[in-house]
Amino acid sequence: MSISLASFKRAKLVFACSLLLPAAATTLALEPTASLKMPKVTKSLILDIDQAGDRVIAVGERGHIIYSDDQAVTWVQADVPFAQMVTALSFVDDKKGWAVAHDGHILQTLDGGSTWTLQRDGLGAQAESNVRKIKEYKIKVAEIKKQIRESVDAAEVVELELALDDAQWEFESATEKSLHAPIANPLLDVWFMDAKRGWAVGAFGQFLYTKNGGIAWHDASKMIENEMGMHLNAVSGSKDGSVYIGGEAGYLLYSSDAGKSWNKASWDSESTIFDIAVSKDGNAVYSTGLRAQTYRSSDHGLSWQKLNPDVNFSLAGISLQGKDLLLVGAGGSVAFSQDGGDNFDEFTLPSRSSLSGVLGLENGQYVIVGQGGFYRFDPKSAAK
Repeated sequence: MSISLASFKRAKLVFACSLLLPAAATTLALEPTASLKMPKVTKSLILDIDQAGDRVIAVGERGHIIYSDDQAVTWVQADVPFAQMVTALSFVDDKKGWAVAHDGHILQTLDGGSTWTLQRDGLGAQAESNVRKIKEYKIKVAEIKKQIRESVDAAEVVELELALDDAQWEFESATEKSLHAPIANPLLDVWFMDAKRGWAVGAFGQFLYTKNGGIAWHDASKMIENEMGMHLNAVSGSKDGSVYIGGEAGYLLYSSDAGKSWNKASWDSESTIFDIAVSKDGNAVYSTGLRAQTYRSSDHGLSWQKLNPDVNFSLAGISLQGKDLLLVGAGGSVAFSQDGGDNFDEFTLPSRSSLSGVLGLENGQYVIVGQGGFYRFDPKSAAK
């Protein structure tokens, strides 16, 4: 049975949680299980790929992180302290990198991906959050009861009693949740602007921010308008301070001040975004996603132009190198442009595997990852 695009990486979510989240997830905080070394790891589900100097690093299911020092020809599997699916990674130089995973975990490496440490225990953070919510709702219940006692307005009392019912329900729900092992939502993407500032996004509106290299991760979800709890599938940006977040139903935010403030994109798309890529100078931004809906902005997110890759499946990964743009997705779909997206050549990999990420190499070739592991793609050879 083939795995659909929505079951991994950036659409990833509700389906990926149910299909691929290990049963040990709820007990990880008690008994961490390291990722097993697998002889056929390069044929497993790989979700994302990045570069640290001359080294190529990729991540995927069962906590797999592998690296290559010969342009993705041979691979070494790194030690990872858990077996949860690793969904994305981001490097700022040839040594420092971060990876995010199911259960809200965040990993860090300081040696180019050879070794990884658990920087944020997502289950532990969720357990702490559950306790905080109990205290918050307990205080809220007490405050509303006091307001009822002191009120002399009958209409106001009725409204307060309704609010009290809601607060008591929230308190009871939080208390019940605390009696069970914590369950944390998966993180789906991560991007670091520099060695200090980084963002991680995930299912049900998870949005985390660090300004000290991950020593502390803060919940930044209240900084953005996402009352519906839209899944946030992608985050990217450039060193000029531009940051972009994309999610389901066309949810797209941009910041021009390194995340201090956020604006919703002004566009008519309602298509879920699976990936975002930004040029090194920040002047070109691309988003792609469900039903191959692909857009480009040349003014830092203020306006967006729809592009037309002629593929029949959703697209989930973008590689941008100068004017060369490569998009990959479900059904082995590949769309290549040499003019920044004005025109595309479309291809289909023989395997027709669902593809989730892509990395451009210096020799003009690409390494594509997804269902079944790795695929090499040369636009020049494919066009013949």
